[in-house]
Amino acid sequence: MQDYYATLGLLPSAELAVIKGAYKAMMSIYHPDKYEGDKDFAHKKTLAIQEAYEILRDPFKRASYDESLSERQYYTEDSQEAKASDDEVLRANSAHWEYALKYHPELSYLEHELSILSPNLAMQFRLNILDSKNFSKSIYLRDQLKQEYLERFFGKDILIKDFACELLINNHRDAAKELNKAVTFLGNDVNPKKLIASIKKEFGIKTKVNFSHTNHSQENPWGNNSQKTPPYLLPLIGSVTVFILSLIPHNMGYFVDSIFFLAFSLGCFLTYKSWDK
Repeated sequence: MQDYYATLGLLPSAELAVIKGAYKAMMSIYHPDKYEGDKDFAHKKTLAIQEAYEILRDPFKRASYDESLSERQYYTEDSQEAKASDDEVLRANSAHWEYALKYHPELSYLEHELSILSPNLAMQFRLNILDSKNFSKSIYLRDQLKQEYLERFFGKDILIKDFACELLINNHRDAAKELNKAVTFLGNDVNPKKLIASIKKEFGIKTKVNFSHTNHSQENPWGNNSQKTPPYLLPLIGSVTVFILSLIPHNMGYFVDSIFFLAFSLGCFLTYKSWDK
């Protein structure tokens, strides 16, 4: 089945405005009256672009097409032809993009991050930003496109997505293809750590997987430190309270208790800081 999204260099999540933007940009390049290269190639390319656009711009046709797509497609490297098309589309929007960079230079870095994974992501990012002009949400859009791309080919498991991203960044394309095939074949019945270890061993990969997105509460017995009360706070309050009571006449016995609470709160504090690191 023809991948209409790939024809326009987009992800299945692309909004209608972005689809229209990609269509206009590609038609301005490949229309036989404007294309300076092989006219037969331009004609075939134009027909493919028009076919994809006719399906994706119609909400009913698009919904039917989306249902026919597999839930998770096989990962394939962007062909040289597709990369060339993306480059031409990016150049066609270069004037507007350069003006946007004048006031939002961070866009260049965000676009480059996506281009390492796929030129299609970079193109969709640029077209989306130029159309919506939501410059303040550029980081959110970068993260959204990145996650959708990884989930499309590698599923929703966080460890596997991190590993896939690591493979693509380090240009281990063959290993990424094998990871995609394994996830597609095994479905939900997969042990992420065993699969990652198997892929690394098969392809001799030495890079470390970024586990920064793992559930921190599983490793830290104190939970998420930024959202919960530090565990040393309550014992500290208790020790201060008991110490104040010990200052009252005939209550000197509380002094020993205050020392105990203070020592306990110090132990909790040191343990908390060791996990926080």
